[in-house]
Parts: sequence; structure tokens; C-alpha cells
Amino acid sequence: MIDYPLLDDIILYRDTGSVISEIARSGDTRSIKYRDIVDRSPIFKLSFDSQGVQKYYLRIRTGGSMQVPISLMSIDQLLQRTVRQNSLFAAYYGFMIVLSLVAAIAAVQFRERVFAYYLCYVISMIGVLFSLNGYAYLFFWPDGVETASVSTACFVALACLFGALFAAEFLRTRTLHRSVTVVLNLQMLCAIATLISSLAGWYPVSLKLAVCTGMITVPTILYATVIAYFKKIQGSSYFMPGVSF
Repeated sequence: MIDYPLLDDIILYRDTGSVISEIARSGDTRSIKYRDIVDRSPIFKLSFDSQGVQKYYLRIRTGGSMQVPISLMSIDQLLQRTVRQNSLFAAYYGFMIVLSLVAAIAAVQFRERVFAYYLCYVISMIGVLFSLNGYAYLFFWPDGVETASVSTACFVALACLFGALFAAEFLRTRTLHRSVTVVLNLQMLCAIATLISSLAGWYPVSLKLAVCTGMITVPTILYATVIAYFKKIQGSSYFMPGVSF
């Protein structure tokens, strides 16, 4: 098992001593129905000779970051790992869904843009986590290999965009120093550029933009929060812990 769902193309070869042959493929650029075991992470079934020895090779290609955390385990160990991880993720996603429902009720009841922006931010973060953890590919588009490739960058862009909009509305940045508005606007432009490139199918470009946008979003919002705190804007002291959810 390779516990990293975002690898694009994985080829497993077996060396019998006389010939090296391809025996399986995986990765999020291939339909999930071709996997040995249907799971959010690439899993291969391996066989060994009578002495428990067999030589295998992996060839991995990906447009994003390459992490290859390999584990060997039995079927029982795999089942235990799957149940444990799915339970933890289900609890966390359940909390996020409840949080989005509360934000939706508040947005409808109070008709305030701040709640609408927060709702969109939470939904986008659910999409980010679903994509990063492989569940979006597993449940939503198991055959949509192009969708799986662009979904992560797309959700990251939306989360950064709505996170900045929520920060601007909550902290009332229009009343702060002009530099705060300029910095937030630049961050939102980066998020929009990431979103456009991902929807256009520019996969390598969108991934690089998503990484850059994600890296500048937290410092940007932190800068706005610090300025708001010194301007004694109500709620600025607990804004950062709140937006992390």
C-alpha cells in the first residue's frame, strides 16, 4: 500500500529473474475500477515464492509533490487500518458538515454576507480535504480522471478566495489601513488565477499556483487580523482560531 492518494500514475513490475513484467497500474489518472483493491490509496496484491521472497519495482510519475509512504500488510491489517482511518475521517467530516449547516442557517436567518462567505469557506475546505485524502476520487468521480487531477487545486483556490472574503467582511477591512485591502485583493487575485488555471485544465500550472496561494493566504489573513486587533475591531482577538475551522 502507498498511503498517498495524489500520485498520478503508478506501475508495478515483477522481476522473476528471467524477465521483468508489468503486473498492475494505479494512480488518480486511471479509473478506480482497475485497482486491485478499491480504496482511496493505491494498494497492490503481492505474491511471494515458497521462501517468501520476490522482487518488485515501482515506477511513479506525478505532476504534484511526490511522497511514497509504502507499507506491507496482511488483509486483516489492511481492514483494521481502513476501519480506523475511515472512522476518524467520518467524525471530522461530520463535524465540518454540521458547522456548514449552522453557517447556512445563520446566513438565511440573519442575511449577513459574513455567514455566506464562511459557509462557502467551510464547504471549500471540505472539498480540499476530500481531494487530499482521496475520498473525492473514491466516491465522487472514480472514472473522472481529469476531474480528479484538477479538483484539489480548484478547491484550494475556492477555500483561499472565500477565506479572504470572510476575513475582509468579519474584520471590516474597509475601515482599516489601505494596505490591508491591497494585500487581501492581491491574495484573492491569486486565488482566482488558480481557479481559472485549474478549470482550464492547466494541471502543472494550477498546482504551482495553488501551493503559492495557500502559502500566502494565512500570512495575509494574519496581517489583516493584527492590524484589526490594534484598531480594536471587535472579534479580531479570536478570529484566527475561529477561521482555522
